[in-house]
Amino acid sequence: MMRAASRKKSSASPPERSVASPRKHIVIVGAGAMGTLFAALLSKSRRAEVTLVAKNNYAPPSSGRDGVTVSGKTRLQIPAGKIKIVSSFPSSPKAKTSPADVAVILVKSSDTRSAATALLPFVDGKTVVVTFQNGLGNVEAVKEILDPARPAAVLSGATTHGARIRFPRVVEHTGNGETLIAYDSAQEKKYALVAARILASSGLATRPRKDSASILWSKLVVNAAINPVGAVFSQTNGEILKNDFALKIALSAAFEAASVARALGIKLLYPSAENKVKSVLAATSSNRNSMLQDVSAGRPTEIEAINGSVIRAARRVGVKTPYNRVLYSSVKICL
Repeated sequence: MMRAASRKKSSASPPERSVASPRKHIVIVGAGAMGTLFAALLSKSRRAEVTLVAKNNYAPPSSGRDGVTVSGKTRLQIPAGKIKIVSSFPSSPKAKTSPADVAVILVKSSDTRSAATALLPFVDGKTVVVTFQNGLGNVEAVKEILDPARPAAVLSGATTHGARIRFPRVVEHTGNGETLIAYDSAQEKKYALVAARILASSGLATRPRKDSASILWSKLVVNAAINPVGAVFSQTNGEILKNDFALKIALSAAFEAASVARALGIKLLYPSAENKVKSVLAATSSNRNSMLQDVSAGRPTEIEAINGSVIRAARRVGVKTPYNRVLYSSVKICL
């Protein structure tokens, strides 16, 4: 009965677990480059207890000297045991779990449903779930899976940090960026503030921002330009910036995607998509974007969730997207 009562949402105030216990439980689903980076950054703080939900084939630390190492823009050595690693994704953990204050999803869009399933044991009525994923439709999929657990809120977010896995449990922070949590209603704003406060106080600078469509499309436009171009040309972000031909294609794809957003009535977070792409390329110059990493490793890409989303939306509003179509087809051929 008490458990059911704790799941009851209050419109008067945001959820809080215990004033007496300052440590917040943050669960991250996805032990790729970004998930590992987030886990490492957050685990620095004494305010956070971090659980990383990884795939079944993830190799956990095997000795006291094994942990998580971060190089590049941030240098950290996180000792073994500081991050609790649960190797159960895509199935649900079998061991007893404690509910999360904030749950973060950092997996490919094709893994959204299985990631949400793995998250179920960590979610109760006070958990704020944030998905920092590429593409569109992730929030809706997560809500559908998590509905039985009745989380306080499921919100979308965006981050422009860059990272890549160098070796098992060794991640390079290739570019600093900002992290946003989106909200649309007054109710969502309260939960976005709670999640942003917990993440920021635990070591990851995060702020809430109104208008989820604007945030998602602002990220989508940049990804649609950079990710497939890096994958097709096999170039880092900095190399794209120096390659006039590759850069022209990226900027043209960005212009098309921004035109689709405008046709949908969505205002982007920046005045010029082309200038935004160039600034991201410069800020993350050493980054091998995730689509390039996937193509190099022979893994499925997020081309459907990124350029595919732009193309499908363009079709609905009658905007032509030849560059996005060529990039979409080219990445498909790469695999």
